[in-house]
Amino acid sequence: MSNDQLPAPRLTLVYRLEATLGEPLDLGDVAQGHRRIVPQTGGTFTGPELNGKLLPGASADWQIVLPDGTALGDIRYVLQTDTGELLYVSHEACATAAPRSSHASRAASRSMPASTSSAPQPRSKPQLPDSTG
Repeated sequence: MSNDQLPAPRLTLVYRLEATLGEPLDLGDVAQGHRRIVPQTGGTFTGPELNGKLLPGASADWQIVLPDGTALGDIRYVLQTDTGELLYVSHEACATAAPRSSHASRAASRSMPASTSSAPQPRSKPQLPDSTG
């Protein structure tokens, strides 16, 4: 009988993104909570093997802020590497607001509410050249 154990999980830094945010577009209350879209207006990313910039106009954080202050984020952005390659990245996150946060201050904030916990789920989709032609 062999000892088939999985290796210990580990994380590897791919890049760190520093993004600038625009004014949120407040869509108001919906059945799930308060909806708003926060545009990402620019930024850069750096990593051990990837560097480049965030493309404005194709990048934003679509948020639903629940009545208890929890923010559900659907964060999508496009990165362009220094070599010109495009990467589409999508994150889903859940951030719990600090107890002192109010609905009005959350709506005015340009980012996810101050969080005590967050659970991002990144998915990266590189745009590969068509190999059929």
